[in-house]
Amino acid sequence: MTYLRREAGPRKAARYLRDINQRLARLREMPKAGVALPEYGPSVRFVPCRRHVIYYELDAQFVVILRVLHAAQDRDSIMSERKNP
Repeated sequence: MTYLRREAGPRKAARYLRDINQRLARLREMPKAGVALPEYGPSVRFVPCRRHVIYYELDAQFVVILRVLHAAQDRDSIMSERKNP
């Protein structure tokens, strides 16, 4: 968020971070709301949030955030690294 704060200003950065936090809170309430991505693991899912994508997986008790990536990043390549470290 340092980059966004510097480029867009503190108010816009704060709103953006608020939106991401709200999306994360909704995942706690509805963890299966995201789209399944079995190619990255049996319980991996994603949800968009503005220009970012939140990748997460479900286990018995928790929503585990794997990555929050910008739409301009090579998300497939980055997420594929998870399968083949």
